[in-house]
Amino acid sequence: MSCVTDLILIGTGIELSCDGKPTDLMQRINNYLTEHGDGPMVQVSQLAGGYKGMQAHVFLGAYNHFNTERFVEFLESLDDTRHTGLQLLAQEEGECKFTFIWESTAGRADNHLRTCHTVEYPGCDPRCRRGADR
Repeated sequence: MSCVTDLILIGTGIELSCDGKPTDLMQRINNYLTEHGDGPMVQVSQLAGGYKGMQAHVFLGAYNHFNTERFVEFLESLDDTRHTGLQLLAQEEGECKFTFIWESTAGRADNHLRTCHTVEYPGCDPRCRRGADR
């Protein structure tokens, strides 16, 4: 049985280098995911519409039975000033909205696992939330 978690990682210092390879920070994040049986996150910033390139660097991943708390602990353990401004959003299977999980700003990590902010997903059917009658 699956229990999918969709992740969005946004920030600076995590983009691909000029040769198209992940930066050291993103490589460490993807190594962590791979070591824990999950695949790497993929950058999607370059797929944005419009006539300009995105200023933010956006990575996506979808994982089965993902341990979000353990991943946040890993992100907080990174001793790298380039990860300032990282933000993590997650949507668990059966939920209709993304939840703002974690951010790192000015060298201070804020963990929102217990006090979550949500981002509504347009067109969401409230019955799709986990535990709702179907």
